[in-house]
Amino acid sequence: MAKKFIGIDFDGEFLRVAVAEAAKGGPVLTDHRSYEVPVPEALGEVIEKALPEAAFGDRLALNLPAHEGFFRYLEFPFNDPKKIASALPLTLSSQIPVNDELVTDFLSGQALNGQFRIPAAAVRQEAVRACIAPFEETGHLPQIVDLAPFCYAAGLKKVFADGVLVSVEKSQGTVSLVENGQVREFRCHLFREEPSIEKLAQIITRDYFSLVASNHRDQQPAMALMGSGVSDALRTRLENNGMKVYFPQLKVGESVMAPAMLPAATLALRAAI
Repeated sequence: MAKKFIGIDFDGEFLRVAVAEAAKGGPVLTDHRSYEVPVPEALGEVIEKALPEAAFGDRLALNLPAHEGFFRYLEFPFNDPKKIASALPLTLSSQIPVNDELVTDFLSGQALNGQFRIPAAAVRQEAVRACIAPFEETGHLPQIVDLAPFCYAAGLKKVFADGVLVSVEKSQGTVSLVENGQVREFRCHLFREEPSIEKLAQIITRDYFSLVASNHRDQQPAMALMGSGVSDALRTRLENNGMKVYFPQLKVGESVMAPAMLPAATLALRAAI
């Protein structure tokens, strides 16, 4: 039986599940489903309905919202992963305005002026526990808990390696500059109430040009939209602002997945890395 990679996205109203399986050319998306969660107390019941009993070798991936993490670029005189992992907690904790217990991680760095520039992140352990608790209670302990928007960029690398990636869900959104499948810089927004199309387009347009300018881009990169909070109307509004905008084309068979399913799909693909 093929190994399965299962991505889970929960926006507070719907639990969305996407499944990928190992194949010769890389992971292939094979299934996707959406389940309404009528009240928070019903989440455990919905998880049991949505997720089958895991087989040996299956991998389950969850996403932590961007606002739960702290992201920094750090510079070290070495690029050895073991040395970086050892130095990272103390280095990050000195730059983060919290005293909570932290979980830290990093991506591969780039050589820069004799140093190595390392993308690093820290998340409160309490936030990780809260994320995985409903799944652990139903016997579905995730193997991967990754931070948005980094997990989205990693999962989309084959179809969107460079550009500005926008993810919008019910109460939050991110606008990220992506290079070679990695987030270079991003903006995060929390919404007390669902913003209008006009307001959302203003936020995204402002962040888009801010990211392009701060990273000294001469040309305007393409923009990809994903998440339950994006729509054709938003795409049109952004195109009227002069940007090249599209929805990433991820497929199950010949069927193109809806934007609302893309966060779960990217997590499934991320789980295969």
